[in-house]
Amino acid sequence: MWLRVIAQAVADATDGPIMKGGRIFDDAGRRVDPRQDARDWILVADDNFLAVCDLAGVSPDLVRQAIQ
Repeated sequence: MWLRVIAQAVADATDGPIMKGGRIFDDAGRRVDPRQDARDWILVADDNFLAVCDLAGVSPDLVRQAIQ
């Protein structure tokens, strides 16, 4: 399951929706960019990302390299 979470995040970060004129908003009414959110989760030192990689048995560095 955790490997699938990582695979989805990589897909979202690299092939996610490019918003052209469309708007996606969060509960607070702020505009959301799903591609950037996925990239931030992977690239920023995030304890949740590191935990998911550990549970999946995947190197966080390799995942980060996959989207750069």
